[in-house]
Amino acid sequence: MKHSQTYTFSRSAALSLVASIAFALLTLACFQLRLDLATAAFLYLISIVLLSLQGSFLLSAVFSLIAVGCLAYYFAPPIFSFQVGDPLNAVAIIAFLTTSAVITHLVSRARKSAEGLRQQANLLNLTHDTIFVRDMDNVITYWNRGAEELYGRTAEEVVGKVTTHQLLQTVFPAPLDEIDAELLHTGRWEGELVHTKADGTHVVVASGWSLQRDEQSLDCRKSWRAAVGRTE
Repeated sequence: MKHSQTYTFSRSAALSLVASIAFALLTLACFQLRLDLATAAFLYLISIVLLSLQGSFLLSAVFSLIAVGCLAYYFAPPIFSFQVGDPLNAVAIIAFLTTSAVITHLVSRARKSAEGLRQQANLLNLTHDTIFVRDMDNVITYWNRGAEELYGRTAEEVVGKVTTHQLLQTVFPAPLDEIDAELLHTGRWEGELVHTKADGTHVVVASGWSLQRDEQSLDCRKSWRAAVGRTE
């Protein structure tokens, strides 16, 4: 835990130093080229976005405020003063600050969401159960380590490339249409399936399917989650 905190602090410090140098060089270049306020603000905004992709929301917010100070001091007449004489320039600086705040917030949320999904995937890889996820077209979107061990195929070989039924040559205990209908109606289905592994051998699995619904989309965008366990 202490090592992780030390690493996080060191990374933040290094990122702050690099960002400070980059901001200084960017400000110098923009000033030497005599860029107008709008162009300089656009370049600062790009820098803020790149920074938010690497750092925390707090760090991005701090540099957004620094950028506002630079815009007011170097690019909004009268220069070398934090006083902004033209109301339109003041509006432009406020718009820049608002835009950078919104973008950094959205990027921060996306980073947290991606990190959460990555942690969930890591946890699923720790289990000995065979778990894979497929979309409504039966194309595999996730394939855990248990699935790799059971079926002899890596995630790189199957994710996004093949459908489960094509890959595993599934033999169902009932017509697939009936199974799909039950899954869509109840959200779950359980039963025994026969699958074919990479080496051509067959394996009988006790399969449990659960339906993962997207609350913000139509029914046709539902995804399926299949958790598969060995049967002796």
